[in-house]
Amino acid sequence: MFHALRRAGDVLVNVLLGIGVAAFLALSMAPRVAHVELRAVLTGSMVPVLRPGDLTLGIPVRDFSTLKAGDIILFHEPDAPDRVIVHRIHHIEAGAGGSVLAIETKGDANNTPDPWRVQTSQILGKVDAHVPLAGYLAEAVRTTVGMIGLLVLPAALLVFQELRVWYGFVVYGTVEEGRRARRRVWYYH
Repeated sequence: MFHALRRAGDVLVNVLLGIGVAAFLALSMAPRVAHVELRAVLTGSMVPVLRPGDLTLGIPVRDFSTLKAGDIILFHEPDAPDRVIVHRIHHIEAGAGGSVLAIETKGDANNTPDPWRVQTSQILGKVDAHVPLAGYLAEAVRTTVGMIGLLVLPAALLVFQELRVWYGFVVYGTVEEGRRARRRVWYYH
């Protein structure tokens, strides 16, 4: 029984370590390598399609004439360029030859369209997919405490695993003898 629990603990630690490494790579490297925008939904303006805490995947728009009313886009808010908004295209103002002049957007949960017009230079991408609740992790990683936690927790788990191996080696001569000795102590006491 103890051996099965210990084995399950080993598997759990390895799974957590793998998840930590995968999350770090996905949140830090994927956007740069794949040229995508990963953004968390912070408000309820797009409910029921996107909820607060969802993570959106925005694909760059190469030809703005392919955008149509109903598409969900990521863009810099015209009044506050450091803020990124995720809203649906409500109306497109087209110029000569079908070129896009400006875009009117609206959140699905909002009663009226947004008070601004989005220019093509402000668009970060078209939302291609979303992952429910993964935005909380993405936002946590953007903080100092979150980044430290994402790096320190997997490292601590790895150190813990190695210390257990070294304990068996130092005390009993071999790792396997250490495991056997712990089993004997567990069974007879």
